[in-house]
Amino acid sequence: MATPQDCRLSAEICLRLARNTKDIYRKKGLIELAADFRVMAEEMKREARAKLTSRGRVHQPYAKNPPLSLEA
Repeated sequence: MATPQDCRLSAEICLRLARNTKDIYRKKGLIELAADFRVMAEEMKREARAKLTSRGRVHQPYAKNPPLSLEA
């Protein structure tokens, strides 16, 4: 599975290729693809943060009901 770092690296590769091509249509396509990779990286990063945050809030099994003690 791709990571945000993978997407950012792919964006950099697209930009490097765009700089080295003379064909205007390829250049435009590579620049657009780089932008898409950057957006994907940001979305993946945001989703990962949201997942960690929601885990912290949701996964509190003892917040309302502490565990029962077996020492009675």
